[in-house]
Amino acid sequence: MNAEYRKDLHHKYMVLQQSKDSETQPYCIKMLSKNNMEGLLMLELRCIDNHNFIYYDITAKQSLNQLFVKNNMNAYDARNLLLGIMNAIELTYEYLLNEDDIILSSEFIYVDLVTNKISLCYYPGYQQDIKNQMSQLLEYLMNRIDYNDKEVVMLVYNLYAISKEEGYAFYELKNQLKSDLTTYIEETSYLQEASAKNTKVDKNSLVSMHQEGPNNIKVLDNDTSTKKDKRPPINRLMNKNNMPPCTDNEHGLGVMKEMVTGEKEISYYPIKTYLLSAAGALFGIILIFIGFTSKIIYHSMGSHIDVSKLCALLLIICCIESYFMKIIWDKKNKITKLVPMEEYINPLEDTAPEEEALEKPITTDKRLHIKDEEEVYHQDFYSAEQRKQKNKKAQYNQNQFEEDDNPTCLLSEINQRIQYFLKPVEETTYDAIHITEFPFFIGKLKQNVDYCLEKEVVSRYHAKLTMEGDRFYLTDLNSTNGTFINKESVPTYQPIEVKEGDEIAFANIKYRFEIQ
Repeated sequence: MNAEYRKDLHHKYMVLQQSKDSETQPYCIKMLSKNNMEGLLMLELRCIDNHNFIYYDITAKQSLNQLFVKNNMNAYDARNLLLGIMNAIELTYEYLLNEDDIILSSEFIYVDLVTNKISLCYYPGYQQDIKNQMSQLLEYLMNRIDYNDKEVVMLVYNLYAISKEEGYAFYELKNQLKSDLTTYIEETSYLQEASAKNTKVDKNSLVSMHQEGPNNIKVLDNDTSTKKDKRPPINRLMNKNNMPPCTDNEHGLGVMKEMVTGEKEISYYPIKTYLLSAAGALFGIILIFIGFTSKIIYHSMGSHIDVSKLCALLLIICCIESYFMKIIWDKKNKITKLVPMEEYINPLEDTAPEEEALEKPITTDKRLHIKDEEEVYHQDFYSAEQRKQKNKKAQYNQNQFEEDDNPTCLLSEINQRIQYFLKPVEETTYDAIHITEFPFFIGKLKQNVDYCLEKEVVSRYHAKLTMEGDRFYLTDLNSTNGTFINKESVPTYQPIEVKEGDEIAFANIKYRFEIQ
């Protein structure tokens, strides 16, 4: 679904063309346009060139897929987001709206940066199962949460486990959220109380509150501060909820492995092969039966079985059966099909073991580069011929390294030598912006942007610079006063290519893009 973004003097709009698949659209559009429902974007229907378009007011709001590009989501953000979604879904029941018309894709979920309120897009005629959408949204959040925060890890994965249960209801998700919030408040109150009494709290027992209640918190004496804390038993808690396997990260925290779904190609014989095999075996049995009933394998007098004739008959039947089975069970008769496959990976690991092995530089045998005393010791284990071959190999490797006067450089090292800047047109008023990485966010919300431009005309999330190959793109992030390239306005959420020397303006603050 392609969305367009337009703005007038005071408002910003996300525009979707009206769907023609729903009979309840007139009621839904009238209900949403006449009522300001908290949790749903305000909309209005406009007819342009005989086409109906739905305008959603997104003024001073930011889409979810832009908020957590640089920073991971903590427990507060996740809880606020999911509670806002649950409340919006419950609101649709009160106004007799179809919850399946809510879009739970990250680019259609908006957050007010001032109040942190969540607003969803209700698109009449969308008709996508809301439960499947919720499950997909939770999978999306798994890639956006902070895995060093055990609280948000347990929250998202517990909700994901519920969403995968057959026939679950949304009240179960909300109950889980409320239970998690209650536990969080109880933990916080106990920690504050312990801090006021200048005592230490056993963090291992805090985890048990999620199942056994707050009474299991243990207060430690001050003299036990030298003891090592054990890792919280997150693996045990999550396995009870049928969660994916866990692994330990470098901080000692149990981290859920992420499920990756795909397809695997398998080959198998069709049912026809097994039926023909059974028919062939039955045919052999029938031949033996005919041989006995017709007395072909008997003596000429017909009184006793001739062993030679019996063996000849069995040999003939075996040859026929073998030839027949060879044709039936030929590998060419196999059928290939794709079957769904599930695999669990550690989301904290960026490279596979095989890739890490390939990335390691080539080195020679350590035993051939040790001190003389240790070298003599290791060479005692080898014969004279083996030592001779190893010395030749070491000499060859050493020559190879000495002759390599122009070693290959990694592309990342070359890119690091290139520096990117936004040089201000008014150098006496503004400082140059050094772009250290991509994507590079600019705005006045200090904790979530790469460069804070503290001016009233600049929005909290104003714009971002991205790099694709050797090209650079500038995207306006629904800013109030707009972003410009060479005095031309940049459309909202639409990347526009920027080249070296171009003038970039954030509202009325002008810079020039330079590469050094």
